[in-house]
Amino acid sequence: GARSTPLPGPAGATRMLTAPALSGNRLAFVYGEDLWGVELPPGTPFDTSGTLPFPRRLTAEGRVVGAPVFSPDGRLLAVSLERNGNIDVYVLPAEGGALRRLTWHGAVDLVQQFSADGRTVLFVTNRESRFSREYQLYAVPAEGGFPRRMPLPQAFRASLEPGGTRIAYNPLPPAFLVWKDYRGGMISTLMLYNMASGEAVAVPKPEGGCNDADPQWIGGRVYFRSDRRGEFNLYSYDP
Repeated sequence: GARSTPLPGPAGATRMLTAPALSGNRLAFVYGEDLWGVELPPGTPFDTSGTLPFPRRLTAEGRVVGAPVFSPDGRLLAVSLERNGNIDVYVLPAEGGALRRLTWHGAVDLVQQFSADGRTVLFVTNRESRFSREYQLYAVPAEGGFPRRMPLPQAFRASLEPGGTRIAYNPLPPAFLVWKDYRGGMISTLMLYNMASGEAVAVPKPEGGCNDADPQWIGGRVYFRSDRRGEFNLYSYDP
C-alpha cells in the first residue's frame, strides 16, 4: 500500500497526535494537550515520502479538550480549552495568534462546529442540567456575544446541516467507551432534528441495535461512526 510520512516532531510523537482537522492545505491537531497547526505545500499528497513542514504550536497555556474545528473560510480555529479549572470556548487565527474567549460560564463548554457562514460557533454545555451527563446545544457569535440555546432538549454531539434546516445529534454521552459491543439502555442513538417542523427522527438501526456516534454533515448526507457490524467503522446516511 501507499506509504505515509509522519509529521516532524519529538520522538514518539506520532503515537500521540489526536483530533485532526483539515481546511484546504492547513492541518490542525492536538498533541500533548496543546493545539498545533501546519500549512502543507499546495498539492501535497497524503502518501508522500517527502519532508513535511514542522508544525507550529498554537496554544501555550491551558489544556485542549475535544477536537478543534476550522471556520468555513479556513481563517479561524475554534477549540475548547481548560484554563484555571474551567472548560470554555475560544477562537484564534488558523496561523496562530491571540486567543479570543467566547464563553464564561462555570459549566463545561465543548466546541462542535462553525455555522455555514462562519459567524457562529456551536457548542454543547451542561450549564442548564441537573445531571452532568445532560448537555444542550448552544450558539455564540464568533466575534463574541451572548450565547443562545438551540431548540433541542439535549445534545452531546451535534452537527448543523450546511443549509441550516436540520441538526444531526447524539442526545447523550456514549457508553461504548467503557463497554465493547455495548447494547444496553444507554446505547448511542443518532437523531435528526428538523428545525422547521420541530420533529426528531432516529437514524435506522439493524435488529439488535448498535452505537451510532459523532455525526457530521457533508452535503446532504450524514457521516458517522457505528459498530453496527461489530467493529467501529465509518458510515453515511441519506435522510
